[in-house]
Amino acid sequence: MIFNLIGLACLVHILVDFISSFVLPELPNKPFRCELCMGFWLSILPLTIMYGATGLLAAPIVGVLADLIFRLKNRL
Repeated sequence: MIFNLIGLACLVHILVDFISSFVLPELPNKPFRCELCMGFWLSILPLTIMYGATGLLAAPIVGVLADLIFRLKNRL
């Protein structure tokens, strides 16, 4: 389960970084430019399907991990 969480967080960070590179004023900031929001919304369905009710608790962890990756990357 830990590898699924880290993998989803990495994919979310890459996706948000890709979406943020485009200048689209009609695209809202949340959830499309926020790692925390996008991580939660993209992982809630797959994790719930894979792990049941535990997936609902794991989805916020993916969001926090994606945001942590973003903050660590920008610190370098």
